[in-house]
Amino acid sequence: RYNWADVHGEIRYCSDRYRSGHQLWGSVCEPGTYNVIHRFQLADGEPADLQQVWSFLCLYMKGEPVPAEPKNKGRPDSWRPRKADKWPEEWEQESTTAPGGEQPSVSHPKILTDSAK
Repeated sequence: RYNWADVHGEIRYCSDRYRSGHQLWGSVCEPGTYNVIHRFQLADGEPADLQQVWSFLCLYMKGEPVPAEPKNKGRPDSWRPRKADKWPEEWEQESTTAPGGEQPSVSHPKILTDSAK
C-alpha cells in the first residue's frame, strides 16, 4: 500500500519484438521526491486514452466526482479481466471504494435547452 500523493503516472513507448505500443505505468516514489521505488503497469493503448485513464484514476483516488461516461466509448479487450481471476474480498473492497470506504460519486452533466440559455 502506498500513499497516492507519492504515485506518479508515466506513459512509455515499448518497441520490443513481442509487444509494442504505449503503456501507462504507475510509479511509486519516495515521499517528496521523484526517486522511483516501485512501478506497476496500468494499461496499454493510445496516449490520449491513457491520459484519460490517468485523469480518471487521479479524480477517483482523491474522492472527487468522476464522469459517468468516458469521452471515448468502449473498452479495449486488454482492459477486461479474465473471468477466472478473482481478488481477495479485502482487495476488491479497497479497489472499488473511495478513500474512507465510501462509494465514489459520479457526476452527470446538465443539458441546457434553448430556453434555459
